[in-house]
Amino acid sequence: MSFVLRLWSSVIRRAERSLVLEEVDPQTGYDLWSATYDADEAGNPVLSLDRATLETYLPPLKGQGVLDMACGTGHYAMQAASAGARLAVGIDRSAGMLRQARDKAVERRTPVALVQAEQSRLPLASTSLDVVVHALGASYTRDLGPLAGELARVLRPGGTALVSDLHPQGVQRGWRRTFSYYCGTRRQAILKTYGHRMEEYRVAFEQAGLSIANMVEPCVDEALRPCFAAAGAPTRYEQLVHQPLLVVFELQRSG
Repeated sequence: MSFVLRLWSSVIRRAERSLVLEEVDPQTGYDLWSATYDADEAGNPVLSLDRATLETYLPPLKGQGVLDMACGTGHYAMQAASAGARLAVGIDRSAGMLRQARDKAVERRTPVALVQAEQSRLPLASTSLDVVVHALGASYTRDLGPLAGELARVLRPGGTALVSDLHPQGVQRGWRRTFSYYCGTRRQAILKTYGHRMEEYRVAFEQAGLSIANMVEPCVDEALRPCFAAAGAPTRYEQLVHQPLLVVFELQRSG
């Protein structure tokens, strides 16, 4: 199993010093990771907890216009299409991730629109969407303002957005998102990210006209034990249990 509790800082990977380690920008990183991203899911506690949490707060999607922002391999876009959304769009910077998403959409015969674009410059009309899901992507931008502004711009008044990210406490402790890939030899890469304080999220959302209807801080719990085991990091589960792993915002666009 390649990867993601190879997420948690250099301390975790002391046993793997033989790996070539490099920091890469998110677009390059996800292009490299795309071939194994879905296969790595079983050992990815971050992704597992994020999906379980967001799906708890998703509103009904039938008949809605839905954007999967920073969609990766298109999980929420395809979920929206399968639920009968009138429009299901996935946008990501990574061509590699979008290729994987397109292959899955064709295989499943799922009608989704997949577009390569920056999350701070969405190629979508204003007030054209009912629901936006932005999972685990905010920390790839230095300034949350343009991202929150675009998110608010494409939402109709009364629309809902779900935004998740690594918890600021974890970022402060040095947690990093890493993954393994093969390029002649096995390599490990760290994705370049920016830590944001809770107040930064709140200010960015407020200035964009987004009110926080709910905020939750999902913690590492027993349900994630198998993910840590699959990632080859069972002792990390014991060290991190009950600590907040993510922050999730449920947002409403004001009129």
